[in-house]
Amino acid sequence: GGAAPGPGCSSQVRDGATCGWGLASVLTAWLPPAPAQLTVTPIPPNPLEGWDVTLSVSGAPGGLLLYNWYRGASLSLTQMILSYINATEIQTPGAAHSGREAVHPNGSLLIQRVTLNDSGSYLLQSINPQFQTEIAFGFLRVYGKSLGKRPEFTSARSGAELNSTLTLWCVTESCPEPQYEWTLNGTSRGRPQDSLLIGAMSWEHQGAYTCIAKNNKTQLSASATVFLTVTGGCWGLRLKEGIPESATEFKDVNNSTVTGCQSDQGLEPRMHRR
Repeated sequence: GGAAPGPGCSSQVRDGATCGWGLASVLTAWLPPAPAQLTVTPIPPNPLEGWDVTLSVSGAPGGLLLYNWYRGASLSLTQMILSYINATEIQTPGAAHSGREAVHPNGSLLIQRVTLNDSGSYLLQSINPQFQTEIAFGFLRVYGKSLGKRPEFTSARSGAELNSTLTLWCVTESCPEPQYEWTLNGTSRGRPQDSLLIGAMSWEHQGAYTCIAKNNKTQLSASATVFLTVTGGCWGLRLKEGIPESATEFKDVNNSTVTGCQSDQGLEPRMHRR
């Protein structure tokens, strides 16, 4: 006979294991969740000057005594914007208060009608009833209502020789760096970069070149246009028999004097038939 199986145990196989004779105990431990980390996020994330922006606070525990907001990355009284006491909802302006800031009950900082000078780092200090301090940093970038500077070409040169190589450069000021687009007479050309390389210049390359600069954060754009002329070569002339091609003066069919074609380097020594 043998002893009977223990309570709730049988000799059947369950889930691939045979119930044994011993008693097993399972130990479980409960770990409290880690406290949420205090974070600061600008809303909206890419504001234009003149907008109202909130430096939104998340992860703040309940029952905090007060919030202190500072401009920059240090707890300097000269950089304090506001101090907010939760119990009384009293806001005390600091040395860095501009008159446009206010603190919400959840600790978030409202900045009205932001300017480009509001861009930079912000520091939030929270203090709980045990006088323990937690610090969080935020960064605000304010964008202008237009590109900082309209696109312009770095060279005043607006002409090029046949078969020569020319590079057009377009520069502007924008934060972040702009994306560029080039068009020739309204048709897209080249790669989206701040320069356009034109190799083996031909008559088809003559026309209006437009550089378009666009800020992908603010969706603002501006453009500049230059008209490029191609020089060199002689078209529409008939060479008179017996005159060498190296000559610099010819007679056309009307017996009028025609000088060689002009270029940036002076007189073209070689004439071309069309």
